[in-house]
Amino acid sequence: MNSNFKNYVDLAERVEMHGAILVPESFDWAKTIAAQLPSIDLDLPQVQKRAKIDIIMDKKNPIYLQLSDGSKLFFTYDEYQRIDGKPERGKTMVVTMQRLGHDQTDLPSKIVKCQVI
Repeated sequence: MNSNFKNYVDLAERVEMHGAILVPESFDWAKTIAAQLPSIDLDLPQVQKRAKIDIIMDKKNPIYLQLSDGSKLFFTYDEYQRIDGKPERGKTMVVTMQRLGHDQTDLPSKIVKCQVI
C-alpha cells in the first residue's frame, strides 16, 4: 500500500501557512484518471424531435414549453438555463429524448438535450 500521508501533512501545513493553494489550469491529470474509468455509455434509445415553439410559460414552476407537434416539455429553472440557445415563440427547437422510436404512448420521456435553432 502506498501511503501519501507525508504529502498530505505537507499540503495541509502549506495551506495553513499561506491560506490557499494553487491548482493548475491544466487538467491533464484528470484526463488520465478518466481514461482509466470504465465506460458508462448505456446506449439507451434516443429520439430526436424538431418542431416550432408554440407556447412558453417561463414564469411558472415548472417551466412549460409546448411545440407545434404537440410535445409538452417541462423544465426546472436550472434545466431551462441549460437549453442551447434562447427559447422564443416561433423558433425551432430540437429535442433529444431517451425513448424507443416506436413508442407512441403518453408516458413521459427523459430530455437529454434541447437546442434552439
